[in-house]
Amino acid sequence: MSLVLRPDFHPDRCAGIPLLGALSIADGIFRVTGFRPEIKWPNDVNMNGLKVAGVLGESAVEAAAVRFAVLGMGINVNLTASSLPEELRQTAGSVASATGRTWDRLEVLTAVLAGLEARYDAYVQFGFESIRDEFLMATRLVGRCVDVIFPDATRSGTVLDVAPDGELVLATDSGVSRVRIGEASLRMR
Repeated sequence: MSLVLRPDFHPDRCAGIPLLGALSIADGIFRVTGFRPEIKWPNDVNMNGLKVAGVLGESAVEAAAVRFAVLGMGINVNLTASSLPEELRQTAGSVASATGRTWDRLEVLTAVLAGLEARYDAYVQFGFESIRDEFLMATRLVGRCVDVIFPDATRSGTVLDVAPDGELVLATDSGVSRVRIGEASLRMR
């Protein structure tokens, strides 16, 4: 599903829109199923260690103003492991496979959209800070050892925080650094 948003804010805030989407998906799944997914920073939603949803964001900017942003969200609700290619079965799953039963996809979608709508205005007005505490609880990242995978290198460290702008704050052997959204992927250790 893709949503076209027309936020009235500085283009720097566009990077956090996928985090808003991931949080809305995780919350929607929890509200329908009672099972709490975990967000893998910045934009994957996992259950039982498998990716059940992903989020992408794109934006169009003109003269330091956001013309529009597109929030794309994909959720595997009732997908079976046998329908996945063999190479994805160790990393991808579905809400049904994680919970042991199938779910009404429209009910899940409605809950996700309701969660997005409930958070969107505050996000437009205040940015990531408006959802930061909730996002931190959903990621359970702080204190975890991770590998941050850049196109040309991997950096290992311990997550200290997710900053007010959505960047990952990482303690490494060489000091504290920040990782921008879209700059690298994350692997839990």
